[in-house]
Amino acid sequence: MDDIVKVVLLAGRLLTALICEYLDWAGLGHTLKVYLPECNLPKDFWKEELKDFSNKNQYDSNKNGDSGPLLLEVLEGYLKIRGLVPLCDFCSFS
Repeated sequence: MDDIVKVVLLAGRLLTALICEYLDWAGLGHTLKVYLPECNLPKDFWKEELKDFSNKNQYDSNKNGDSGPLLLEVLEGYLKIRGLVPLCDFCSFS
């Protein structure tokens, strides 16, 4: 398999896991139940995927507690770098 194809597949799995975590956090369980079969992925694959990502990148997935999913943190970081406004009044960039 081509190296670029491997990178794209790995990025796709991570992005899918981030979306699944967000859907779970947002209470969209039914959407998650539909989304995973559409992606041909097992029920809780995303939990292991994010755990592996966290371990490989020395990211503490528990540092935010219940503040939100990693996808939200990524988006907030992007907005901060771009000098754009927070997503909402109670969102912080700390």
